[in-house]
Amino acid sequence: MANPSWPASLPQSWPLGVTEMVHDGRVRTEMDAGPAKLRRRFTTTWSRYKIPDGKFLFTGTQVGTFTDWYEGSPAGDSPNQIGMGTSLFTWTNPRGASETLTLRFVSRPTFKAIIPDSSIVLQTFAMQGFLVETVP
Repeated sequence: MANPSWPASLPQSWPLGVTEMVHDGRVRTEMDAGPAKLRRRFTTTWSRYKIPDGKFLFTGTQVGTFTDWYEGSPAGDSPNQIGMGTSLFTWTNPRGASETLTLRFVSRPTFKAIIPDSSIVLQTFAMQGFLVETVP
């Protein structure tokens, strides 16, 4: 079964300011004499992507879509849900390549209302604490 994908009704582009942190897959061993030895620890590594607070904007409707997608059970009525962020999902590569990445949430994202409106649908929210990682 394919992994769920990032919902099409949510913003598809990664916002400016995304930080990619590539895991160092090497081991450095200091020697008693001479230069340190360096070798591979893993055959593949993973990356983490951090979106700065307040850079990823959603409407009230999009917050509802995200919440349903994030909290829903993949075994439930919609297989495109990720069970409180525990399931893997696919999304575009933030480097702008045409490839997609298989990701999972490292921390639970939260939202902060930044443009209030009397209607929740018209409010603008900024996602806070958005950290995901690739799965090799």
